[in-house]
Amino acid sequence: MMFSVVAKEQDRNRHLVVELKAPHVVASAKEATQIKDYARAIVEDAQFAGTHTVWDFMLVVNDYNDGVRRDINQRGRDRGILDESELDPDSPVSYRVWVRRWSEVLEAADKRLLYYKDGLAHDPSLEDIRRYLKEHHGDVLPPEMFSAD
Repeated sequence: MMFSVVAKEQDRNRHLVVELKAPHVVASAKEATQIKDYARAIVEDAQFAGTHTVWDFMLVVNDYNDGVRRDINQRGRDRGILDESELDPDSPVSYRVWVRRWSEVLEAADKRLLYYKDGLAHDPSLEDIRRYLKEHHGDVLPPEMFSAD
């Protein structure tokens, strides 16, 4: 199964294409070559020539073999990147191909969730709110706003 999404940013389009393999599939050279070939075919399509486009292709599997493990753990690249390139030095199109285990995807999502959950758990006191308003907006708010009830 495959799905994709595009995010339009100020100066580029960012595409994410995710391929999900069946639970029994252990990613090997066959799956790695398949997603790399697919990624290269997409980014080399003439409709993207000259556009500021960033592509991330992600192969998500339950497990991968030792060959794939070595390919995605190379010096000089983020862990999980199977392939990464700009089409040429003059092209604004670039892409990365990732291989991730479901466990890695879920662990990363859980860490992000906890980070935001902790950040949102802050419950400022009324005094904290008054101090913030006085520091940042004291010049436009009436002085009685800053006195204790």
